[in-house]
Order: sequence, then structure tokens, then C-alpha cells
Amino acid sequence: MHPERLARLHRLLDDEDLEALVLRRPANVAWASLGARTHIDVTGEAGVGWLVVARDETRLVTSRIEVDRLRAEELSD
Repeated sequence: MHPERLARLHRLLDDEDLEALVLRRPANVAWASLGARTHIDVTGEAGVGWLVVARDETRLVTSRIEVDRLRAEELSD
């Protein structure tokens, strides 16, 4: 995840007094990850990979079917 974008999300957590954010929409995941594509159906609201951003960690939530592809092709950095 890009350090400046992660810092912006951490500020949002602080400003809103939240424990975590869940980025589900493909456009939001792409913004946070500098371009990861998590959509299969471009008309769908949520992608196949979600980012859960907390103050101390960021996790990818996806299915077993998609995990290897997302790691190798979209989130390899």
C-alpha cells in the first residue's frame, strides 16, 4: 500500500474514531493499492478482494479461489 494513502486512511480512522475501514469497491481498493484490480464483474458494487485497514495492519480479504491470483498479479509489492 502506498505510504501517503495509508497515512490518509489512518487520519480518517483517527478523525472518525474508527477501529478499521473496509474498502470493498474496486475503485477504492485500486486507489489505496495504486491500481490493483479486484473486480470480475465491472457492474458489481464490491470486488473479489477487500482491504481491511486498521492502525496496526492492513489485510486482504478474499476467497481461496482469488487469493493466489491477487497476490501474484495485483498486490505483489
